[in-house]
Amino acid sequence: MGPQLQNAIRDALRASTDLQTLIGSPVPVYDRVGTNTVPPYITIGDEQINDDGNSCEDAFEVFADVHVWARDVEGHTVRGKAFAKEIGKPIIDSLSSELVIDDYTITVGLLDTARYFTEPDGVTAHGVLTFRYLIEPE
Repeated sequence: MGPQLQNAIRDALRASTDLQTLIGSPVPVYDRVGTNTVPPYITIGDEQINDDGNSCEDAFEVFADVHVWARDVEGHTVRGKAFAKEIGKPIIDSLSSELVIDDYTITVGLLDTARYFTEPDGVTAHGVLTFRYLIEPE
């Protein structure tokens, strides 16, 4: 597999009107973040790709991490980790639905785990959402 799943994740997040409302349009989704980037934003993290095929067909089980970074925003009533969780909800909704990826079919797409914590700086909330996908070549 190439970058198809990562591209589909990025596109689905940028298309989310709920995320646009919460953190701006275009939705700030990054693969790499610049040093001056200020939360809230989303980063696409690591992927683990496991062979899930058999002697008759190819298939892959993919675990994909999406990170939420949030700080208190003036005028927004939700603060801290609760703000990160508020951002996490439309991410879960967007990425648990059917994604379209080039050259592959997703047969399963769902949230595997979600963890929210405060970064050592004491002001940045961080969420790590791990999604599990079963993917077959077309």
